[in-house]
Order: sequence, then structure tokens, then C-alpha cells
Amino acid sequence: MNTNKIRLIIIMLTVVLSLYGFIRNAYAPPYGLTGGGTSSWNMPVVTAPITVPPQVPPWHPHGFPHVWTTEDVINALNERGVEVNNISFEVSGIHDNLPAKAKEIVKFSVSVEDLEGTILSFEFNENLHKVRKYYLELNKKGELYTWSFLKDNILLVLPGTIEEEKAKKYKKALNSMQIK
Repeated sequence: MNTNKIRLIIIMLTVVLSLYGFIRNAYAPPYGLTGGGTSSWNMPVVTAPITVPPQVPPWHPHGFPHVWTTEDVINALNERGVEVNNISFEVSGIHDNLPAKAKEIVKFSVSVEDLEGTILSFEFNENLHKVRKYYLELNKKGELYTWSFLKDNILLVLPGTIEEEKAKKYKKALNSMQIK
């Protein structure tokens, strides 16, 4: 046999064996699914470390990192010196034509012109986002213009006729709330 043919056969065998190893590893079962110390290919199985998720806080099913009350919001607004006058708590959780139920609703005046702001507290994340979407859609349609700010389970709604700087003060006060 010619030496060139022998070299060609050796190269071809090397390529085939290399590909065999590559294919064998590519189609090996995922780590840890074989249940034993070796895979179906008689290769040691390296299992990934199991991570235990942190303990689920009690608020988790509702989807909020922290649950605030409307009283917490009023206190934060007062601490920051923004106007919160003529506070009225609504007994019913249903307000006007909102698409979802709020847990607590508080109305207050934001200026001497008796412009009315609303603090809505929600028990469920889905309800909060339905109501927020409702206000945003009214803004788009031009039927009602409002400022709306979120903090966890709270939606603060202010009339759109107040100045932007004043609205930003309310937003800053709302966001200043800290877990004690």
C-alpha cells in the first residue's frame, strides 16, 4: 500500500473518532436525569447544585413587594409638606366606574380650587393594573386627564390640571415611603 493512502486512512479514522466523541457528547442526556453515577454512555454525570428559593413572604400571592395603607400614604404626603386637605375615606371598595375593586379609597383636595386627588389601595396586582390602564386610556381618549403614580399596591391619582412641578412633589412624597 502506498504511504499516502495509509496517511489518508489514518486521518480519516482520526476525524471519524473525533466526530464520534463530539456526537456522543452532544446527544448525551442532560445532567442529573439518569439517576445514577454514570450516564447511558458510561460517562460520569455531573449534577448541577440545587438552589433552594428564598422563603416566600406573605404578600407574594398578591404580587406586591410591600403592602401600604392609604394612611401610610397620607402620612408620607404630610411629612413631605404637600397639600392633603379635606380627607374623606370611602367605605365601599368600588369607586365610580372603575374596572376593578380597590381595597381602600381616599379622596382629598390638592389645592384651594378643590381639585380632588385619590389614593387607591389594592389587594391584588391585577386589579391595580386594570385601574391604572383605565386611567391611561381615558387620558389617551381625552375624556379625562390625570397624573397617576404607582408605589407597590398604591395608585395615587391627581387631576391633570395641576402643574407638573406640584405633581412631581406628590410622586416624590409617595416614593419616599420606607418600610420601617
